[in-house]
Amino acid sequence: MPVLTIEVEQLHHGPMELSAKMTPAQFEIAEDPEFRFDQPIEVAITARLVGKDSVGVRGTVRTSAVAECVRCLYELRIPLEANVNLVFLKRPPAGTEEAEGLDKDDEKLYYRGEVVYPLSQLREELLVNLPYLPACELEDGNFCPVRKERVKLGAGEEAADEKSESTNSWQSQLAELKKKLDKSE
Repeated sequence: MPVLTIEVEQLHHGPMELSAKMTPAQFEIAEDPEFRFDQPIEVAITARLVGKDSVGVRGTVRTSAVAECVRCLYELRIPLEANVNLVFLKRPPAGTEEAEGLDKDDEKLYYRGEVVYPLSQLREELLVNLPYLPACELEDGNFCPVRKERVKLGAGEEAADEKSESTNSWQSQLAELKKKLDKSE
């Protein structure tokens, strides 16, 4: 039986708290060319009945992903956290008029039988938080903090690169151009 399983019958006795620490394989995170998942995924959710047959699921999903910074090309770790608030509706029996009226592109979440398996929705909620362009946050002077830290650690060649970058950055070139234009007026 899957790790994250919500038995609807148990919810009639009150809310159910589920927590799990899962490997990326257990969480079924597919291989991605941009992001690597090497840390456990922590899930903490509470399920409760909402109305007669609907199941509400609230909680958090946390992990981190490793990606290459689009600015400095060094590897960076991106913390991910998704606050989850889902409602699963009981799917009407097949062949009924209600079931025929369901649109295949319907964005509502459904469950069949007496068990809710929220794993795919939890995974989707987490992955939607991945950045489109993973990048280090720039610090004062527009230096990448990862590269700046490597320079502090004593990478001599990189220190020279850092210095030349600071004198050749577009901001310093723009400042030089502005000075020239101010003098010519």
